[in-house]
Amino acid sequence: MEEIRIERLRTYTEDEINWDELQAIGISSERLSKMGEMESLLKGRRTRPFLITPTIFGYSIDMEVTLQMEDDTTGRPIMRIEGIHQNK
Repeated sequence: MEEIRIERLRTYTEDEINWDELQAIGISSERLSKMGEMESLLKGRRTRPFLITPTIFGYSIDMEVTLQMEDDTTGRPIMRIEGIHQNK
């Protein structure tokens, strides 16, 4: 018989997010709230794509990303930041 696996999403709190680290790449709780994405993020869902502009080696780079909260292997909450590849 085939095993069916159902993954339940965990609910997170804003206090579990390291906002200082995220602010360095232009992500803040205020911005996510204004975008209407905070609730989805805290429910463990992926956000809609949006633009960030991190500075890497002194160069500002525009990147379209999605965010999603998940637990690492020790159960600690982390933010998954996934870049969107755009074909030109």
